[in-house]
Amino acid sequence: MKTANREFMREWNRKLVLRQIRKEKETSQINLVKKTKLSAGTIVNITKQLRKEGFIRYTGKGKSLSGRRPEKFCFNSDARHVISVALFALETKISVIDLNGKIKHKLSYPTEHEKGEKTVLTNLAKQVKSTLLKYSIPKEKLNSLSVSIEGSVDEETGCLKISSHFGWKNVPVRDTLEKMLGCKTFIESEGRAMALGEYYFGAGKKADSMLCVDIDSGIGTAFIKNGEVYHGAHNLEAELGHSLVLEDGPLCRCGRKGCLEVVSSGSAIIKRTEEMVRTGRIKKQGSLAKISGLPEREAIRIIFEMAEKKDAAVLKILEDAGYYLGLSIANMITYVDPEIIVLTGYVSEEDPGVFLNIVDKVYKEKLFLPNMRKTKIVKSALGEDSVLIGGAAVAYKGIFE
Repeated sequence: MKTANREFMREWNRKLVLRQIRKEKETSQINLVKKTKLSAGTIVNITKQLRKEGFIRYTGKGKSLSGRRPEKFCFNSDARHVISVALFALETKISVIDLNGKIKHKLSYPTEHEKGEKTVLTNLAKQVKSTLLKYSIPKEKLNSLSVSIEGSVDEETGCLKISSHFGWKNVPVRDTLEKMLGCKTFIESEGRAMALGEYYFGAGKKADSMLCVDIDSGIGTAFIKNGEVYHGAHNLEAELGHSLVLEDGPLCRCGRKGCLEVVSSGSAIIKRTEEMVRTGRIKKQGSLAKISGLPEREAIRIIFEMAEKKDAAVLKILEDAGYYLGLSIANMITYVDPEIIVLTGYVSEEDPGVFLNIVDKVYKEKLFLPNMRKTKIVKSALGEDSVLIGGAAVAYKGIFE
């Protein structure tokens, strides 16, 4: 027990020092003693080891108050890398990210989820190995792998509990990939990863509490307070997309009818537009005539272009979708009272303002005690990269926290 306690304190102190060095632009051993309250001997030993491992870089001599001038050094964000993966049903994105959230390299390939979990994860492991080889990253420079997945994830067990996008249940993603790759692996839901990316590096980085609403093929949410994502007792929190808003509404892929996801998501808006074009309720003209079969991001862009041209039928579709989304966001704000709401996903990224203006108007009308709140809604600052950077943020917590 005593040995275990010593090892724990040694690791605790190391993380404390490393976190402080990372937080400052430049520092010294004397400054670290003041900031961490650790002894001078402990700081000397830890910084010596960190320099040996490449985590800190010498930057010069500081001013002397008495005696020798102190050595100055800074954090080396290239000391290690994180491979961050966004595993979506249609596409998988792989990125190499440094220890400060900067994407160094990025690639993508079709997931082909219909081939089954074993094939998908085996292919992912091959792609990760190929990425390390392609960019000449030695295994000792790889800190960890972080995988963000569409679906409900148990971060403690590393298991994908359920994903209506993949049609998978109870898949031990973390254990499978760790066996295949032999490196520390973190698993998180893509919604929570996006939220962490925006909280630490994007639109929410100055907020204490943040609600992230991801609007793309589905609708996901994540709530962060003081740097911690709320997971819920069963790791099933914040499934806003599967809240019931329309009794006897369209059938959702979860098996129920009337979920918010089948009314207000990007895929729902596209599906309803396609149906109205097919039945002649929207005139089949220009780019709208070829909307069927396009990637969803391109399709939603065309729909927004038609809305800007004041197409009445398209505006009605957006008004209906925006109403239920605005109402749901108002309910979420009433419940968790966040400082800021960040909207992510291709719908908010491509929207020129027409859809989000509808959402904003409805949520303000339906919000309880609006005059007593200063909650603001903003768009993502990281765009498509939020999930990848957020995946890296999941890994950073294991390094620095």
